[in-house]
Amino acid sequence: MRIIAGTYRSRRLETLPGATTRPTLDRNRENMFNLLGGFFTGGTSLDCFGGSGALSLEAISRGIDHAVIIEKDQRAFRVIEANITSLGVKDQTTLLLADYKKTLTTFTKRKTRQQFDLVLLDPPFAMHVIEAIIGDLERLDLLAPGALIACEFERSLETNRTFDTVQLLKKQNYGISTIQIYQKET
Repeated sequence: MRIIAGTYRSRRLETLPGATTRPTLDRNRENMFNLLGGFFTGGTSLDCFGGSGALSLEAISRGIDHAVIIEKDQRAFRVIEANITSLGVKDQTTLLLADYKKTLTTFTKRKTRQQFDLVLLDPPFAMHVIEAIIGDLERLDLLAPGALIACEFERSLETNRTFDTVQLLKKQNYGISTIQIYQKET
């Protein structure tokens, strides 16, 4: 696995062996970032299912200022730490060993309310949580105006649910996967 584009282009990333995580294929990650517009001019991202950290590290390589990465598996957490260290982006990341459900509410309890410009949602295919997470992000007011949400999930789980302040912007199928891009109203 490697970084596709930007400052750290072609740099290799470690992945967790076995079936614990399902790394987003380079091709799907490239497709996701192409749908997002390619590059960013700053901002903060949130990845609720860190895995290897590839999505967040790709976002940093493409211009995101700071990435918050949540991962609950200790082995995957260590892989993400190693990838952050190998790229030298420790100052640009906050890595949390936690479950996303509990962590989202902690962002609202901080002195300065945390809001995100980009949210990356690539849960294990067996989890059917994207709609619930988007609903939580809205309810907890964690999305900055104009924030983008990039989701990858198994194609058979497609949904047409609507949200109060978040609209489906783009959708593309790639083999057994679907990538959807949502945007919060400005």
